[in-house]
This record gives sequence, C-alpha cells and structure tokens, in this order.
Amino acid sequence: MKSIALFSLTALVIAAPCATSFAHSPATTPASAVAAPTPIVDLQPVGTLVTNDQRISHFRDMIKAAKLENVFNAHGAFTVFAPSNKALTSLPNEIARKIEKDAKYRKDFILSHIFPGKMSTEFLKKTDAIRALSTHKFLVRDDERQLMVNNHGFLAQDINASNGILHIVDGPFLQKD
Repeated sequence: MKSIALFSLTALVIAAPCATSFAHSPATTPASAVAAPTPIVDLQPVGTLVTNDQRISHFRDMIKAAKLENVFNAHGAFTVFAPSNKALTSLPNEIARKIEKDAKYRKDFILSHIFPGKMSTEFLKKTDAIRALSTHKFLVRDDERQLMVNNHGFLAQDINASNGILHIVDGPFLQKD
C-alpha cells in the first residue's frame, strides 16, 4: 500500500509541471477566456477637451476671447477647474460685464481656474488649499459627503489629459479685487 501511495505521489509531482503547462497552453484555452489586448489611448490636451465639451462652452469662449488657447495646450502638467455654462450664466451682471469688457480681469478670471500640477480628487482630499496661476489661493474642503473647492462641487472630475487633468465645477472661482 505504501509503495502505491509513494508511486502515486511521485507520478503527481512529475506530471504537475506538464499539467500546468498544458492547462495554460493557448491550444487548450477557450477563445472567450483570452483577454483582448488593452487599447492604447492617446490623451488629448486640456485645450482640446475644453473645446469639445459643450458643458463648458462659455468658458471656452472666454478663453478664446482672452487669446489663452496656447496655455491650455501647453506641455507640462496642470489642473483646470472649468465652471459649467450654468455657473457662468448665473454670475452677477456686474461681474459678467467686467469679464466681457475688461481684458485684464478676464485673463485673471481664467487663470484663477488653472493650477500648476496634476491634482486628482484623491490628491485634493489630502490638502486644504491650492494656489492658481493667477496667484489666488482657494480653499479645499472634504466633508466626507462632498469634495469642494472654493465652496463649489464637482459636476465631472478627474478627466485625464495629455498635459494635466480637467474638472468641471458648479461655480466660478471668484477672487476679491
């Protein structure tokens, strides 16, 4: 009996590598179990994302009026918090007029929505303030229910780009003059 058990164990150990190889060989793997190759995704620059997203077309129009398209297509890593169309149409009339008529104010307004570095929502949850290219500082708050920047929530978040990341927010980042 011992010799049969020993023979069986020896046969199992010797056959195991063959069985393992055989079990994973392409000839024995059903076609449905073979993973499809992961497609290579070419990320677009933030400028292209902003141009193509109709939810932020008013912000895109401001960028064009300020002739800042090159900033959004530049190399490097930066984060854009683009206010939605609804957010921009709800601006007080005096601020909307100032953005429209005052080129310097419009540029500063836009730069208040661009931040150096790639800031995902995971990164933002670990910080309490961020500084925009306009040099204005904005507060970040995560109250476990909602992440907010400058008291505005996210309508879309972590949209990856070749040169950074885009978030769409429900309000504009206004600064005091």
